[in-house]
Amino acid sequence: MKIELKDITVDLFEHDISHIKNVAVNCSTGTDSTILLYLTALALPDRKIIPYCVIESQFPNQENKLLQIIDKIILKLPNRNLANPILDYADYNSYDSKWRKEAIENPGIFPKRKRGHEGQAKILANKFYQTQRIKNGEIDYFVSGITSNPPIEVLKDIGCEYEDRRSLIKEPKIYEVHYDPFVHLNKRHIAEMWKKYDMMDIFYLTESCINCPLYGDYFSKDIPCKKCYFCSEKYWAFGMYDGGIK
Repeated sequence: MKIELKDITVDLFEHDISHIKNVAVNCSTGTDSTILLYLTALALPDRKIIPYCVIESQFPNQENKLLQIIDKIILKLPNRNLANPILDYADYNSYDSKWRKEAIENPGIFPKRKRGHEGQAKILANKFYQTQRIKNGEIDYFVSGITSNPPIEVLKDIGCEYEDRRSLIKEPKIYEVHYDPFVHLNKRHIAEMWKKYDMMDIFYLTESCINCPLYGDYFSKDIPCKKCYFCSEKYWAFGMYDGGIK
């Protein structure tokens, strides 16, 4: 499936996956994964499409929002084989979390910290649960909506550090059981796809804000916080924050 955008053509599922039956889309309730779920169901009408999410303990509304998003997409694509979601549950945030403790010993690309990295804890938990789902035969293939960072001048404006691993990527990443079709795109490409496929009526259901502790408590009532990187990136791309708040 080719998606024509203003400055790039996105080749979605143009590689051979004829041997794949059960395709899981990693769903976080963010804008990237929501449009990817819709486009995967649109592009693969003969496959079982499974919304998959590792529910994060610090986001109490995540599961409810995800179920609403799935229902809205089913209404838009009633003839596609969109299955019931598969959900796992993890606690990345608390300092006594299993995954936070493992991240202390295995920080990955991050420097070592006494209390571990939440980001690395999330990576380790997702890898564990996804591997189990594949071993159990429930899922054959995972698709993720991860995108590149905005241009470096935008990163400077929104106070975010430059990352080699999420910048200057030229093509999607295709692995044996995992596919990152948007990794070479930025959030403005995602916003363009939302408008191209007439998805903006469900934008209010998406949540991206993590209310980063650099700006306040995780459990602040001010969501979206309009300060964290994810809020700033979304506003840069869409001209509005989570829930359509300008």
